Amino acid sequence: MKINETLIYIIIFLLLLFLLYIIPKIMIFLFRSIMGIILIFTIIYLFSRKKNSFRFNHSFAFGLFMIFLIFYLSIYKSISSVNDGSNNVASLPVASLPVASLKEGYTSSTWSNDLIERFLAYQYFNNPKYIFDIDILQKQASSEEAEDYLKNGNWVWASEIEKLYTNYVSQSPFVRISSNRSLEDAKKIYNETAITDLMAWNSKEGQFILNGAVIGHSHGLPKNINNQIKCNTKGQMMKIINKDVDIYPGYMVQEKKILPSEDIPKTLAGFQFIDETCNPCIQGGKNNCKFKLNIGDGRKISSIWEYIWGINKKIKYQKKN
Repeated sequence: MKINETLIYIIIFLLLLFLLYIIPKIMIFLFRSIMGIILIFTIIYLFSRKKNSFRFNHSFAFGLFMIFLIFYLSIYKSISSVNDGSNNVASLPVASLPVASLKEGYTSSTWSNDLIERFLAYQYFNNPKYIFDIDILQKQASSEEAEDYLKNGNWVWASEIEKLYTNYVSQSPFVRISSNRSLEDAKKIYNETAITDLMAWNSKEGQFILNGAVIGHSHGLPKNINNQIKCNTKGQMMKIINKDVDIYPGYMVQEKKILPSEDIPKTLAGFQFIDETCNPCIQGGKNNCKFKLNIGDGRKISSIWEYIWGINKKIKYQKKN
């Protein structure tokens, strides 16, 4: 019984699509490794060497080669676009400081292997230009949230976070698209914990916690070398005074000492604790050290930190004029 050649092509094509969706790692192995390419050409060669129906087998082998070529080019393009967009990290990297997630009620979770495979396959097709770090994602979102995301295509955000993000985008001088469109696009990529952290660390309070602040300049040193206070990796506020520049071997001579929390307002102009003296280097969970910071815009607290610290539960949407 002779089987229609076109029907065989369709079946093989659909089978490859099915494998690409279910087990993307196998398809990447076949089309992105030397052993995979050798295996493909071996299969094509064996079809062409079959003794019966010689002409049919050569045409079939050629058709099979074309199908493999289409898949190769498609996967190569997708992988290349991911490499080109390597800076688009969708799951916000955990800061080097000892800070927990800033999301209220945050707890780490563990996803099943099946959920991880389905999540990666979904992102491979829908968001190929982004890199998703599964280890970080499991610290940001529960398995239930991930399942809901795969079902609906969007992460679920609290209404307060949606309002904060809309304000955040509308007030940005670098964003020229609709805030509503930006909101929908962001929910396809960022879970609620990630977007909360992203907005928080990019605010003046977050930048102070991550990068510190300038407190003056040592006489006789280059103008771009400033003294500062800065959180270290142990969650301690450090006062760093530049003493000299050692030309050889070429490093800064500095005096570093731990700055007690009560001395921070005395050292940094414009800094003020809100409730009581605390350690601003430790944030997240129950360790919320509330403070105000004046960087020329007054001591107004950023909206995202008002939300995190529970200072203002009523967040008003301010439309950009």
